Amino acid sequence: MTEAEVSAKSEAAITLPIPRSFPELDTPLALIEHPTLLRNIGRVAQAARTRGLAVRPHAKAHKSVDLARLQLEHGATGITVAKLSEAEALAAGGIDDLFVCYPLVERTRVERLIALSRRARISTIVESEPQARLLAEAATAAGVELDVTIDVDTGLGRVGVALGPPLEALVHLVERLDGLRLRGLSTHEGFVYGIADPALRRARLTESLSAFVLAGQALSLETISAGATPTIFESMEVSGLTEVRPGNYVFYDAIQVALGAASLEDCAFSVLATVVSVRSGSSAIIDAGSKALSADAGVHGLALLSGYGIVLGRPDVSVIGLSEEHGWLSLDPQGDGVQVGDQLRIIPNHACATVANFDRAYLWEGESVIQEIPISARGAFS
Repeated sequence: MTEAEVSAKSEAAITLPIPRSFPELDTPLALIEHPTLLRNIGRVAQAARTRGLAVRPHAKAHKSVDLARLQLEHGATGITVAKLSEAEALAAGGIDDLFVCYPLVERTRVERLIALSRRARISTIVESEPQARLLAEAATAAGVELDVTIDVDTGLGRVGVALGPPLEALVHLVERLDGLRLRGLSTHEGFVYGIADPALRRARLTESLSAFVLAGQALSLETISAGATPTIFESMEVSGLTEVRPGNYVFYDAIQVALGAASLEDCAFSVLATVVSVRSGSSAIIDAGSKALSADAGVHGLALLSGYGIVLGRPDVSVIGLSEEHGWLSLDPQGDGVQVGDQLRIIPNHACATVANFDRAYLWEGESVIQEIPISARGAFS
């Protein structure tokens, strides 16, 4: 999708108002539009149910106990997290089935994982022999068995073992080690973010996940789990997959819109900002900078974005720059302009990186705030 197409969607698609109850709340603030949130969660849950797939959503997208509970109420079998401290924060809020999808390589973190496993069902990944041995030694010393999946690199080149002999060797090692119980294979097909063409993206995904599934089946593994929001529905069509782990799908964002994976009507998360200065007829300043919107201009090679978010209903206004506490607006001279005190709703480039900047978000519907949502795992990066 081109930048012009994104702007056209901004002009044509958005009719949701800024709720009139918001002026008493200080900006910048994080907003979650309730009906859209429910629709996003329900759509994935229904599609997975139809295909007999488990859903284990990735909570790094929202870092919230309340939203994790909502996903579980819609049929999720458990919750995925990126960091151990996220798992600890969610477990403290009563979430009791957590998959830590990150390689733990320090003894102190493994001991924290073992402690957590005594009060919740916990699993994690293995992606190398040294890490497998560390997990096994710590688990054996503590007298527990840890559930693990072997993480596979299906094209992103970040973490994970390669298919073929490296995967087979690691599977056989984990099966021999005391203290570990092998659940299956996991992967994140994040390479899809770097492919702008939808047909090519789908073809690459199908090729990659098919090889991944065949490897899991050849090794007689029960769980074969994958996750990436842009291709979540396409991945469900790959026969043999047993579990999906999307994260961003709860909110969507400008990246997903640019990829064509979502429309602006699907974007449940936005940041409300206030114009604090009008510099000229063509520029202004808002109170949302990089500490509110994040300076993420795209992930995994995506080059479709221009600026730092989509200003809803205002195709004549662009967020062109961020410092820590200020955002720079470019104003189309042919547009309506802005005034000091005006409020603007902005769909961020990357919702996951943006929500992590806030202590709380406000769930709203119509013209009213209906619930304050604590960002339970804010600052949970270890």
